[in-house]
Amino acid sequence: MRRWSLIRYHCQAGDDETAFSGGRSPRCGVFIVGLAPDAGLLDAERSWVRGLWEALRPHAIGSGDGYINGITDFSDDRVRHSYGSAKYERLAQIKAQYDPGNLFHLNANIRPA
Repeated sequence: MRRWSLIRYHCQAGDDETAFSGGRSPRCGVFIVGLAPDAGLLDAERSWVRGLWEALRPHAIGSGDGYINGITDFSDDRVRHSYGSAKYERLAQIKAQYDPGNLFHLNANIRPA
């Protein structure tokens, strides 16, 4: 079963005032979820999800890596691109101050600067 939803949002905060990246103009966010009734169909669903994402990616604003809470690939590059370099570096400085030992790392981890 394939599902997708569009979420429209608009925020008054400036781009540098929050950790959330992607600009502040009204737009849509897409979360793609593939569901399979049994494990034998998972590869086909993963392929469908990845294909749809790659088809939508050229229309994305910024890096096209998506909203950090909507990704499942938490590789360092993917996390950094989701925030953007400048914002990631600012967050890494904050992380170095409040979590220098990187105790909170089992997520879309930002490594302390």
